[in-house]
Amino acid sequence: MHVGKLGGNRSVDLTNGPIFKKLILFTFPIIFSGILQVLFNAADTIIVGNWRGDNALAAVSSNGHVINLFI
Repeated sequence: MHVGKLGGNRSVDLTNGPIFKKLILFTFPIIFSGILQVLFNAADTIIVGNWRGDNALAAVSSNGHVINLFI
């Protein structure tokens, strides 16, 4: 993995050496993006649930998983 100008010039070789620390560092961005997706879906649910009604809430809730799949 190579990071550009913002993160410095670092590379991580996942094929050599101990894997556990490298695997944990590799999964942090994936976990963080998953948490952001859940928070975004929760915010959508709260806003739509408070102001739009049952049908709109059902639409947001049923499409949340599809949107997360595409992201």
